[in-house]
Amino acid sequence: MVEGGGGGDQALEWHVERGADKSELEKLLKAPEQRAVRLEGVQWSPDGQHVALQLHAVDNKDRWIATIDTDEPTLVSQHRLTDEAWINYAHNDYGWLSDSETLWY
Repeated sequence: MVEGGGGGDQALEWHVERGADKSELEKLLKAPEQRAVRLEGVQWSPDGQHVALQLHAVDNKDRWIATIDTDEPTLVSQHRLTDEAWINYAHNDYGWLSDSETLWY
């Protein structure tokens, strides 16, 4: 049995004992900040077998177009528009071609 909350603490100490900087390791291991996003649109393929979603970060720094892998199920990023200042929200059309396999954006 591991004392002190689990193997993560032991791994950190193992690296520190071998010369790693503890504060740098803690920064690397810190979970990323979560940001609010909005679902801006849903596009079903003509045959109804595939779906694409447009997600927009509330802080206006990112926009994603993603599809859903129904086997997993997970979101699969198809395109990301990003800018440190803000993204221009014009010209964000997307959809499916008539073959129901090809996503355009």
